Amino acid sequence: MKGTNYKTHPGNIVITVIAVIVAIAGACYFIRYWRYSTKYEETNDAQVESYINPISARAGGYIKRVCFDEHQLVKQGDTLVMLDDREYRAQLDAAGAAVEDVHAQLTVLSANIHAAEISTSVNHDQINGARARYIQQEQDIKRYTNLVKEEAVTGADLELARLNLSYTVIRAPYSGRLGRKNILEGQQIQPGQSLVSIINEQEKWITANYKETQVAEMYVGQPVDIRVDAIANKVFKGKIVAIAGSTGARFSLLPPDNSTGNFVKIIQRVPVKIMFESKESGDVIAGMNVTVAVKKRSQS
Repeated sequence: MKGTNYKTHPGNIVITVIAVIVAIAGACYFIRYWRYSTKYEETNDAQVESYINPISARAGGYIKRVCFDEHQLVKQGDTLVMLDDREYRAQLDAAGAAVEDVHAQLTVLSANIHAAEISTSVNHDQINGARARYIQQEQDIKRYTNLVKEEAVTGADLELARLNLSYTVIRAPYSGRLGRKNILEGQQIQPGQSLVSIINEQEKWITANYKETQVAEMYVGQPVDIRVDAIANKVFKGKIVAIAGSTGARFSLLPPDNSTGNFVKIIQRVPVKIMFESKESGDVIAGMNVTVAVKKRSQS
């Protein structure tokens, strides 16, 4: 009998080659990841942060004009909202008139006191009359003192009226980008009411929530590589500026208490604050997801 020749199917060859390539690629990836993990502590549980502050009204009234658009860039001192100031101007005019009235009363009283002094010096012989006038003069001096005090109170009212009038123009406290526009002309607002939020784009940082098993060798000043999900093929440089004194769960409204029920062990996260080292973070906005890799102490 002739020997049987077995031919390898071409499809099997292709599958074998693909399997070998996948195995080699997997091995290379594993080795690369292992080498990387020995040098860096990495997490993708991180977001870009920035100060977002509400701009509140100091005075109440009707909105006369809204001078900004939604998400607009503004500079410090730019006018954002103007209130109807007619009522506050009327209060200022009334306070100014009250001050002028007090000054007029002081002028008249000073003239009367001066006349009484002259009359007293001329009539030295009329002792009884001089005594009576002296008593009257003392009373006038008391009145004068009281009017001086009243003038101070009226002056404080005038300054308060001026201050309230200045509150009818609401300006940007610093340069930044505004948030959503939720107010319109003609709307009634109250003192302390939040009108719009402003984002301080001059100061940005990252809050990275590392596992408790990753922070043992972290320290302030440690270099960090930052990759932003929205910006591909770019690595930002940063450094650690603060490590939280407790886990994030401790800051929650209802922190866990393992003594009150069944215990389930969960790896806790420790917030780490990271600052950008360069000013090239203009395209990065608050809330973006990032991946951060901290160089280990032995590799720094």
